[in-house]
This record gives sequence, structure tokens and C-alpha cells, in this order.
Amino acid sequence: MSPLPAPAPAPTRLAWLGIGLLTVVGPWWADASLRASLADTAAPRSTDRQRFDIDLDATGFEFGPATLTRSGITARAGRTRVQATWRGIEVDITALRVSAMSGPQRPHVPAPARTPVPAIEASRRAGTRAEVRPHATTLPDLPIPILVHTHGRATVAGWHPITMTAINPSFTLHPGRRWQTEGSAEVTWAGHRVATIDAFAAAGTADGLEFTASVRPVQQTEAVELAGRHAHGRVSVTARTGDGVLKTTIVREESRTAYQAHVTADQFPLRSLYPTDIGLPRSLLRSIRDAHLSGSFRARLAGTELDLIFEGTTIERAAIEHRALASGPVEFGKVGLEGTLHWDTHNLSGRLDLSHDGIAVHTEGTLDASQLELAVTLEPTSCQRLIDATPASLVPLLAGMRAEGHMTARFQLAFPLAAIRRAPPDDEEPHPAAGILDVDLPFLDNCRITADPPDVDLAALAGPYRHRFVLADGGATSRVMGIESPSFTPLNRIPHIGRAFVILEDAQFWTHDGFDRDQMARAFWHNLGRGRISRGASTITQQTARNLWLGGQRTLSRKLQEAVLASRLERSLPKKRILELYLNVIELGPGIHGVRDAARYHFGRHPKDLNLLQALHLAALAPAPVTLSRKWASGKTNAAWRRNLRDQIRRLRRHGMITRQAEAEGLRATLQLRAHTESNRRPVGDP
Repeated sequence: MSPLPAPAPAPTRLAWLGIGLLTVVGPWWADASLRASLADTAAPRSTDRQRFDIDLDATGFEFGPATLTRSGITARAGRTRVQATWRGIEVDITALRVSAMSGPQRPHVPAPARTPVPAIEASRRAGTRAEVRPHATTLPDLPIPILVHTHGRATVAGWHPITMTAINPSFTLHPGRRWQTEGSAEVTWAGHRVATIDAFAAAGTADGLEFTASVRPVQQTEAVELAGRHAHGRVSVTARTGDGVLKTTIVREESRTAYQAHVTADQFPLRSLYPTDIGLPRSLLRSIRDAHLSGSFRARLAGTELDLIFEGTTIERAAIEHRALASGPVEFGKVGLEGTLHWDTHNLSGRLDLSHDGIAVHTEGTLDASQLELAVTLEPTSCQRLIDATPASLVPLLAGMRAEGHMTARFQLAFPLAAIRRAPPDDEEPHPAAGILDVDLPFLDNCRITADPPDVDLAALAGPYRHRFVLADGGATSRVMGIESPSFTPLNRIPHIGRAFVILEDAQFWTHDGFDRDQMARAFWHNLGRGRISRGASTITQQTARNLWLGGQRTLSRKLQEAVLASRLERSLPKKRILELYLNVIELGPGIHGVRDAARYHFGRHPKDLNLLQALHLAALAPAPVTLSRKWASGKTNAAWRRNLRDQIRRLRRHGMITRQAEAEGLRATLQLRAHTESNRRPVGDP
């Protein structure tokens, strides 16, 4: 029979003392250890340590205030409560403030050599096959869920001027390395709120990341609904708004330093891609207000280089609005894009084929820090198709014009950027050519106009007709343009005035076809050197077309219509009649139209009684009639002005337009103007 085990020895007095100490000191020691550990992590600064506090109870503990900084992200919280519940471990954070102030930095890349047109290889580079790495997660596999509730704002402000602030975000870690988060956010641009977002995201080891979001721009009525997935190195996002859909897929290449994206769209509003009026010119924002994107394009981003490849891309209902183009928006129907663009920090180059209503235009160019090169070619087309494809808002006066024939066109421009603003401010001489300017637009040569627009009656200009003048105060008056009208002055009665305007405004008037191409090129380079439009190149024929139908706005719209109408004038009327109309409609003072009223206003005489010096004075007013009339309102001119007029008399003689005797008489003549006070500065002429 086995002996019974010996009884356990009774606790010694030392053991009882240890148990007593553990019972009394243990909670204090655990509290102190937890306090020290959290204080080291959550209150690294001495000032924070002085305020840091922690409380323990049977269900958890509470501490704060706390500050944590990791990888440029700083988080501050008032009080943090950690406790165990039937749902898992719950963390409740109050007065949260999170900020990430350091945005992405681009590495410095040396400036590449300039790529000359047309050697553009963006499509070849963008065609690299993308390979992706398997998706991996570093989340721990937790035994129970952890639920984090916050009361506060988490702000990311590292992509100036964009700031995104999450409001009361929540985060849950599930067993199996799964997590989810949801909340709302505000997006601001330079301090102005531009959109609000409601978002949800969830991820697991096998499923990757899935998310949904509803973006509501503050300046739009419709929200953009987003749904996406990130798995195995591939991001797929679908955006929907109204009837529009935009799908994007992004993959990272094997080098892990380059990304490729493929985008397809179906009637997606471009305005939704930039939901704010801040940061872009208002003219551009108005241009994309009603535009929709369809088709597809690809993109590749590698460091600071971006390649865009357009494949059957179309933009509908776009408009271009700029004061240099037209007085209002120029609207387009459907514009097709095919080609490539390459951009980096030092160079923009590309090749694009554009199409609009059956018209095809090929463009290619390069822009870098030193030079601009641009080439535009219009593919062969019929003249009528070109007229029909041109937006009516660009050439409204030509609506209804009919033409026969076929044509193509070419435009080439290249110059160093240093040529811009190179001329001194007081330089009034034509600037020499700084590069290449080649324009071949044979519309006027290859196209035969079979019907003029309804508002352009060229046949009526051959005889008496009634012309409507718009006055400076916005009112209007009319005058008959014919010899039977006392307000009309025939050219044969004022030949010296005709010569004065020709020598000053258009010395080649009697020989050109309505356009002085050499003068146009000189004016282009001069204006480029000045950095603004300070010199024109319109012939008398072009000015006549402008005064008869168009008005004085300096826009491309006016110049295009002016060119067509000037050509029609040259083909429909003799040169003398064009000059005669010009002299009777030109503005030569405040509310003063035509040389008859101008002679009475400035000299108190009939135009046939003016001497050559006085006639040249009237012609010299043409570039700025109101400004110059007010400048000489006292009735006196300065020596420089009179010296320039006498130089023009010598030019007339050199061109064989006057005799030696007329030259001598003109040089001896004096220039005495009528003085004008505020009370008598009013238009003259027919009531």
C-alpha cells in the first residue's frame, strides 16, 4: 500500500508577506507601468507629459491628451477610452486632430534635349507592357475585432492648395486581417470648400481593397458616384454622374516607379473632373461647362514624365471662350482626338489629329524652355464643308455663304521664346523676323463663292445705298452713300485726301489683292517682340470691310470674316470705289464718320479745300481717331507731329504720287486746327 503523500507545507511568513505586497502594490505597479509606456509613446514632449493623465477601471482604461508623430503625420487627441465590449475592443477618441503636412516630392531630373518636330515617341514609350506584383498585407491577424470611433477631424494638407479633411472617421479591424473604414470629408482649395465626400472602404487578404464614395461638388447639382477596387497592384475605378460613365484602370509597372492608366468614357461631363471655379481661368471653366467626354485614352506616368495617348477620344459640346478669339463663346459640336502628348518639367511635345464635322486637321509641336515649334495642316476638303464645319459663333456674318472648289492649308511657326517682349517699349519700328512664319491659306484662291451671306449685299455697294453708323454714345444714324447725297464726297473731288490715306495706311493699295502679306508678317514679329498687339496690318480694303459690316473688335473672329469680305470686295468692286467708300465711312474723331464731317470738325472747311498737309493730318488720325482728336483738341500740334507729316509729303514724292511743285507747296503749308471745348465737342453731319 502506497504511503499517503506528505501534506503541503504551510506558507511561511515570508510567502504571506509576498502575497500581501502583490495584492497591495500590483495594481499600483500595473497603473504606473501602463502610464509610463503610454506617456513615452503618446506624450513625447515634456509639456504634454505634464498634462498627460490615465485612469484604469474594471472594463478598460482612459488616457490623454496624446500626441503621436510618424512619417510626417501628426495626430493629437483629447481623451482616448479603451474598453472591452461584446463587439470586441472599442476605442473611442475625442477631440481628434490629424494633419499630414508634407506632400509628395518629385526628384530633380536634368533637362532633356529638345525633341524636334516630328520626332515624338510618346506612343512607343507608353506601349511598354505592364507587369504587377502580388498584393500583400501587413495587418496582424487579430483574435477579436477592434473598433475605433473618433470625434474630430483628420486633415491632409500636403498637396497645396488642396486640403482634405475627414470628419468623425471610424475604423474597424476584423479577425482574418480584414478591415473597413467609413466617414465623410470636406475638400478645400486655397481655403475655399469645393466638395463634400461620403466614403466607405473595406479590405481583406484575398479580396483586396474595395471602396465607394459619393462626391458632391458645391457648385454642381449632381453628385459623382465612385466605386473602385485595388487588388494585386491594380486599381479600378468607375465614376458615374447623370448618364455619364468614366472607367479608369491603373497598374504599376515591374520597375515600381512607373504607372499606366487606361480610361474609357461615355458621355462623362468634363466639368465633373474639375468641380471648382478656383485655380483655373474662368474662360477655361466656361469652355468645359457643357462638354462631355467619350471614347478612350491611355496615360503613363514615370517620375516627372507623363505620356497621353488618345484613341478615338471625342469631346462634345465644348466651347472656347477668350477675348482674343471672339466676343462670346465659340461652340463646337463633336471634336475627335487621335495622337499623343508628352510632358515633363522641361518639355511639352505632341502630335494630334483633330476632326470636326468631317474636317481633319493634323497638328504637331514642341514647347520647351527656349523654343516653340508648331505645324498645323488642314487635310484636303471641299470649300463648302469647311464653311459648314466652322462654328457659326466664330463667323456669324458668313452664315449662309455658299462656295465651290477644294482646298488644303498649312501653318508653320517656330521662334525662340526669348523673342517675346524683346523690343523696347518705345520701339515703333517694325521688328525683324525672329523665326519662321509660313502661312498657306488658299481659301480665297481655290474657293469660288456662289452665294454671299444674306446680310452682305455687294451689288448694292456699286451704286447709292444707305449706310448705318453707330455713334460713340451707342446711338445710330444713317447716310446715303452716293453722289446725289450732300453728305457723300466722291473720290474725284478729293484726290489729295485719297493719296494721303494710301501713303499712310496702305502704300500697296493699288497693286495688291486686298492683303499685304509682307506687312502682315512684319506686324506679327513686331507684336511678338512687344508682347502685345500694338501694330496692325490691315489694308484699306480690309478696313473698308470692317467699317461696312464688322466693327472694331480685335478678335480672330473679326479678322477671319474681314479677310473673306475683303476678298469679296476686291472681286466685286473697282479699287476707286473701295477707296471712295472707305473715305466716306471711316471714323476720324468722336462720333465723326467720313472725310466730309472730319474736314468740317477739325478745320471748318469742305474736304476739297484742304491742303496736302491738312489731308495728311486727317489720315494720321486713322489708327486712333478719338484719342488723337482729343490730344489736339486745343487746336495746336507739336513739332514732332508736324515733322512726321512733312516726312509723309516726301514719301509721296518718292512714290511718284505727287509732283515736285506739290511737294514744295506742302512743305511750306501751315497746320492750323479748330480748337474744341467740351461744349462744342459733338458730332457734326446730318441730323
